Amino acid sequence: MHQPHVLVVEDHPRLLRSISFLLTLAGYEVSTALDGNEAINHLRSSTPDLVLSGIDLPGLNGFELTQLAHALVGPTPVVLLNPTDDYDLFLQALDAGAADVIGGVFNGRDLIDTIAETLASQPVPEMVPIERHLLAS
Repeated sequence: MHQPHVLVVEDHPRLLRSISFLLTLAGYEVSTALDGNEAINHLRSSTPDLVLSGIDLPGLNGFELTQLAHALVGPTPVVLLNPTDDYDLFLQALDAGAADVIGGVFNGRDLIDTIAETLASQPVPEMVPIERHLLAS
């Protein structure tokens, strides 16, 4: 069975480790980055099923990361962590292309549920019958 791959981008090492541990326990394959630039380097070498990122990052912020991630790897969903319940930041995140935003203080169950729901809502890639693929060659 496919283990969904989540790239976690967070500049606070303790929070990064905690989220990574939680996601690993929940059955996800996890890669990490401490800032937006490091995340872009990850995206250049692999395509995660989902990117989970803080908004206020050094280098590229979460909004910029969302837009660059979509440019690099297509419609990979990005869930942003909003450190406050600021509605304007929520709207900015959605405008930047975020699939969802988790605002304010969150618990592990909310995080896991949001990731699972976001992944479940993604369209399934069209399967090309092998005959059509062979004829096109």
